[in-house]
This record gives sequence, C-alpha cells and structure tokens, in this order.
Amino acid sequence: MNYEQEIELELEVAKAAVNRQLAVERLMTNPDFKQIVIDGFLKEEAVRLVHLKGDKNYQDSFNQEMISKQMDCIGFLNGYFQVIKMQSDISEKAIREYHQELGNDSEE
Repeated sequence: MNYEQEIELELEVAKAAVNRQLAVERLMTNPDFKQIVIDGFLKEEAVRLVHLKGDKNYQDSFNQEMISKQMDCIGFLNGYFQVIKMQSDISEKAIREYHQELGNDSEE
C-alpha cells in the first residue's frame, strides 16, 4: 500500500467517525429518542436513582450496588455520546489535513 492509499484509507475511517456523529445528532432531534433516552433515561432515571440512593428502604448493600450500577450505565451512555462527538471533532480536523496533504501531493 502506498502513501496515498494509506491516506485514502485514513480518510474513510475519519469520514465514518463524522457520519457516526451525524447519526447521533439525528437521534438527538428525534422526538421519540429525546423522550425515551435523553429526557427519560439520561435525566429522569438519573434523578430517580439519586433519590433511591438516599432512600432508607434501599440502604442494604445489594440495593446500593444495583443503584450504583444503574447510575454507571447512565454515565457510560452519556460518555459514549461524548466520545463520538470528540472522535468526530478530531476526524473533521484530520479530514481537512488529509485533503490538504493529498492536494499537496498532487501538486508535486
């Protein structure tokens, strides 16, 4: 594989990361996704779990562990969306650089 082919391959990987972010953005504007996942799970469920964490009826180690695991799940999903955004931002910059590099190579 020559240098230009490597750049083309990296360009495709970068474009896939940007497309993943565009898919997340479409999801975030979908009313059903917003209602169920964004508002329902990432917000309302998080608040419910925080209240349960302090509820005197849920202080045993089993319930506290289960609540913590569920809270972790919410954090992981939110973190996943943030990672997709970060990868997209990095990839957008890389795409510009790849295009410049390919343009410079073709001029030589």
